[in-house]
Amino acid sequence: MVWEEFGSDEARLRATAAAIAVGVSAPEAQAEIAASEEPDEEEFPEGRIIYRLHRARERSRALVERKKASVLQSKGKLACESCDFDFAAVYGSLGDGYIECHHAVALSTLTEAQKTKLEDRVLVCSNCHRMITGADHGLGRRI
Repeated sequence: MVWEEFGSDEARLRATAAAIAVGVSAPEAQAEIAASEEPDEEEFPEGRIIYRLHRARERSRALVERKKASVLQSKGKLACESCDFDFAAVYGSLGDGYIECHHAVALSTLTEAQKTKLEDRVLVCSNCHRMITGADHGLGRRI
């Protein structure tokens, strides 16, 4: 197709080729070309042991188990309350009972005197939980 368009017009072919050469040699074009030339394999240092000391807010494992039992009894399955993903339906017995339990009220806003109720917790799949957690920090979409 290119030859059909330019083969009989050598002057136009030379002018177009020169314009392409100038465009490709432009710094922004060179940067884009360099960015697209990725090596087959990149290496990154990982696995170094580091020590961290931090405070954590206490969570009730019993509350999580009660929330799961309550939802299982009322709905017959543990599916994400945001996207309806059901680990057991997709992964069989490996997914039985697997779901994450998110605080609908941010744990960081609670005082030691406040109590958390079952309705303050939401069962979500890991993907939705990650997105919700990002949303809590201004990084994603809230459910």
